[in-house]
Amino acid sequence: MSYGRITTVEFNSEQDAEQLKVHYRENAPATFPDAEMMISIQTGPTTAVAVSIYPTKESLDASNEARNALLEGYKASIKSVETIEGEVNLAFAR
Repeated sequence: MSYGRITTVEFNSEQDAEQLKVHYRENAPATFPDAEMMISIQTGPTTAVAVSIYPTKESLDASNEARNALLEGYKASIKSVETIEGEVNLAFAR
């Protein structure tokens, strides 16, 4: 069963949000090669939500090292990070 992670990030400034948005868009597919789906949504000038879906919980857990390194690299730009994970009940796309 697929497993997902939802991460909500609040940045210190709009510029900080823009920098990570560009970096994530350009690098996330290569940084997280096991992800089946990745969605990033800018929810406000200084906030974003990222949704990642992996084939298994183990593959999601294996991505934690790269995820932690990414967040560590931008820690001066980030005010807060909230993460929730769980089993995917529906993944639909047209």
